[in-house]
Amino acid sequence: MTALTIEPMRIRPLHPALRLTFPRVVRSELIKARAVPLTWAAAIFGLLFSWVFVGGGAFSRSIEGVVASGENGLVGAETGNIESVMVLFLPMVVGALLSNIDYSSGTIRSTLAVVPKRLLWLGSKILSSIIVVLVISSVTVASTAGLCAVIYGVRGAPNGLTARDLQGFAMLLVTAVFLGLLGLFLGLITRSLAASLTLSFVIVLVLPLAVGLLSGQIPWIVTINPFLPMNAASSLISLSSVAEAGFLDSSLGGFAIFLGWTLAGLLGSAVLLRRRDLPQEARRRSR
Repeated sequence: MTALTIEPMRIRPLHPALRLTFPRVVRSELIKARAVPLTWAAAIFGLLFSWVFVGGGAFSRSIEGVVASGENGLVGAETGNIESVMVLFLPMVVGALLSNIDYSSGTIRSTLAVVPKRLLWLGSKILSSIIVVLVISSVTVASTAGLCAVIYGVRGAPNGLTARDLQGFAMLLVTAVFLGLLGLFLGLITRSLAASLTLSFVIVLVLPLAVGLLSGQIPWIVTINPFLPMNAASSLISLSSVAEAGFLDSSLGGFAIFLGWTLAGLLGSAVLLRRRDLPQEARRRSR
């Protein structure tokens, strides 16, 4: 009688095309973002909103002769008014939409099962959101600047772009990325599209108005005004130096404030993602 011998199972290495890598996760997130109709709807709405309000403002000022002084950089000045017509609210909406793709569709468990490393998935979500926000914001800013240039050219007003205008466009894109990440983190923390959009609306409109109304009754509340995201956006777009406006009201101060908000949102999202979205087996082991 011969002894039964069992050979150990040979595990074949995973094919390189099937390995889970960071670029592949980012690509899958971009595919999901492109497939969501609300992302396209938000981009189209923001583009039309920018054309109507900023282009309409440029047209009215050209008719009134306000721009007949021969100054340069008028196109950049008009495009800078994107902030005043609330188009910077668009990146926060896009970020909130991208963060809730998996939560609203109920596929977050399967997504985290495919991508077990939570921080890898979070990093891919952040990078894909930056790419989407940059594309949408670049198209919005460039097309609005072109529209203003055409309007001023038809009316015979100067419409040249200066180096300061290009710096302003770059700061607009940086601000859009920061606001998009803020909307993304709000969505990841709340796990609700309605809640993240409501908080975004509060941050963009309600908080600045509330601080302005209460500043006369509560003097110390003015001290928190520069730290609000929209005031930081104004400081960042203003291209003011520290010597001209002070640190908090300068572009450097606005960048530092936005960086603080981003790091706080990243920390909160990472902690909640690791603690709250654990699989059932890991939850039992942690008890």
